Amino acid sequence: MRARGLAVTIEWEISCSDDTETVMRLLLVTMAPAARETFVLHRVSGQSYAEIANMTGAFQWMVRRRMLTAIRHIALGPCSFENWLRMRCQ
Repeated sequence: MRARGLAVTIEWEISCSDDTETVMRLLLVTMAPAARETFVLHRVSGQSYAEIANMTGAFQWMVRRRMLTAIRHIALGPCSFENWLRMRCQ
């Protein structure tokens, strides 16, 4: 993440049995605020792009672009240790 210019420190939670949660928290924290808000409203709250646009006062094309930004951010992020280990052992 530092190589991508994201130097945010995320504490490792001992209570987490899996590093996937920590990686996801890292990706959410480093995501642009508008993209994070759109991502959470769509994926967690289940709102449609039209509902998000009405709620935030944005155009639907802006909501789609923010969602695409969020998806790209996640796709370019680091994988979990388990997935990394699987790729290395193949």
